[in-house]
This record gives sequence, structure tokens and C-alpha cells, in this order.
Amino acid sequence: DWALAMETASKYERWLAILFFILLVATTYGVMHVTVAIFVNSALEASSVRSQDLARRAKDEHAATCKKLEQAFRDGDVDGNGELSKTEFIEVLSSPEMVRTLHQAGIDASTAGALFDILDIDGSDSLDSKEFMEGVLRSRGNAQNKDMIALRCDVWRASLSVQTEIDSAADFLRIRLGNTADKLKKLHE
Repeated sequence: DWALAMETASKYERWLAILFFILLVATTYGVMHVTVAIFVNSALEASSVRSQDLARRAKDEHAATCKKLEQAFRDGDVDGNGELSKTEFIEVLSSPEMVRTLHQAGIDASTAGALFDILDIDGSDSLDSKEFMEGVLRSRGNAQNKDMIALRCDVWRASLSVQTEIDSAADFLRIRLGNTADKLKKLHE
């Protein structure tokens, strides 16, 4: 018993009582720290397991959504050319299964009709599987994501348009410079 040991020791030497008190405080302090460390460690392990479980679940959901979207793309590609026309896209969207798939992917099917024009980056009036998958997966979530996708596609289209204009201007200049060089050769001769 600590109290008896401290009382006996203090009868002979007063400083031993202080030593026992310091030892008691240090021991109590150490036991408290070990107990808190055990609780903190348990909480961290539980949090880590939960985070890993959530990450695994999100990855599984993403893979399942991708499979469903790939299947929807194949089902919608009626003519089998590997692309969805706007007509095929609208028909796919009328399917209750596709509406459920889009809803599970976080996309409102009522606004998905306008999604075709946004996703058709190259302006070909058709979507290949890459445009379809990337666009649908990126546009899920809040309206800000959809606006960002639309802006990205608009910038891409503008870039393609500017590149076409630059190429035609370069061809025009090449022809004009060639004609000018021919005329200079004739004048020089």
C-alpha cells in the first residue's frame, strides 16, 4: 500500500515522502499518457480502415458506372459504327435503364439532352466512346462541374477553329510568297 509505505518512510526521512509523492505523480501521469495513446491509436486505426473502405467503395462504384456507361454506349450505337449520333444519343436517354445509370453517375437525365452538344468537342455531330465516357463522368456532380465541362469544350472548339484559320492563312501566304518569288525570278532574268 502506497500510503503505508510513504508514512513509514516519512517517519525516518522527510525527503522520502517528497520522493514518494513525485514517484506517484510521475506514475499516474505515465499511465494516463499510455491510456490516451491507446485510445488515439484505436481511433486512428478505425479512421484509416474507414478511409480505405470508402476509397475502395468509390473505386468499385466508378468501375461499375463505367461498365454501365460502356454498355449503354454499345446498346445505343444502333448502326455499330462506334459512334453515337445525336438521334442515337436521344434514344439512349429515353431508356429507363439509361436514366437510372445517369442518375447513379450523378447526372440529371433531364439536362442530359443538352449534354450532347457540350460533349461533342470536335463538332462531328457524333460522340465516340472516349468523348461519351469522359464527358459523362466529368459532368457528374453540381452545376459548376457541368459549366466547367462546357467551358472546356468551348475552348477546345475555339482552339480547333483558330488552328484551322491559321492553317488556311499559312497556305494563302505560302502561295502568295511562291507567286512573288516566281515574279522576282522572271524580273531578275
